Amino acid sequence: MQTAPLPVLRIKKALEDMRDEIRLEAPAKINLALHVLGKRPDGYHDLVTVFHRLNLCDELRLVRTRSAGISIRCPQGGAPEGPENLACRAAALFFERTGVPPALSIELHKSIPTAAGLGGGSSDAASVLLGLNRLYGEPLAFEVLTEIGMELGADVPFFLWEVTSAVGEGRGDRIRPVTIPDGTYVLVNPGFPVSTAWAYESLDRTRGKYELTNTQNALIRQILNYSSLQAGALLHNDLEEATLKRFPIISQIEQTLLGLGCDAALMSGSGPTVFGHFSSRSKAEEAYRTLKRESAFSCFLTRSC
Repeated sequence: MQTAPLPVLRIKKALEDMRDEIRLEAPAKINLALHVLGKRPDGYHDLVTVFHRLNLCDELRLVRTRSAGISIRCPQGGAPEGPENLACRAAALFFERTGVPPALSIELHKSIPTAAGLGGGSSDAASVLLGLNRLYGEPLAFEVLTEIGMELGADVPFFLWEVTSAVGEGRGDRIRPVTIPDGTYVLVNPGFPVSTAWAYESLDRTRGKYELTNTQNALIRQILNYSSLQAGALLHNDLEEATLKRFPIISQIEQTLLGLGCDAALMSGSGPTVFGHFSSRSKAEEAYRTLKRESAFSCFLTRSC
């Protein structure tokens, strides 16, 4: 959806109010539930998902510059340093919608693994949109930021909301905040990327017709009918079956986490990161120490945020 640039007077007011730089954190997410209902005419899929925000974060620094254009640096690597970076694309759309000439430097420090099912790129993009809106005196309404987020990716709108948990419908971009008790999570990332597009294509081939089981329908009704949910009762991921066939190590990681005392384990999003939900913080810390000592994979001890 195209949105007309803001009136010139409002842009001038924004320019007067803006600061020179802003620092932001971009949190990771996990999908406590991911039900794929069917394929849409536009090529996307209709979903019911439950997003949950964690305190594993990328860090961004946005600086207004005197030279025209948008640049991005990732000093530790982990993301592209060019216009293909979702953070750059978010900045470009912000300047396009406001009519403000682009003059920005982005410094991105990655902690969230890339293409890992944790929403790192989407979170970076959302943080850039929110940060630029603050830098330039709030020229864009939240609804416009959400429209831009939808252009960038289905997960971006969730990260624009200042909530810990939310149900996503449609492409995952229709957001309804919900209450889920805070939890402790151990994440294990085996170190290879999984393409989201590939995961959905594989699901289409595996499933054929989208016929939901009675159990799935009951879980979906529970998600849609309640504003307060328990994390352990939600865990389900339709993308997991197809991804496991190609990457059986994901199932092995789940079994390892269960053996270390987690209440439940699941692949997040399109994977390959697996999370274990722990009701006991001490058990989570012990499991994390064991994995750090004995596993060659990247491990993170996280909590709700």
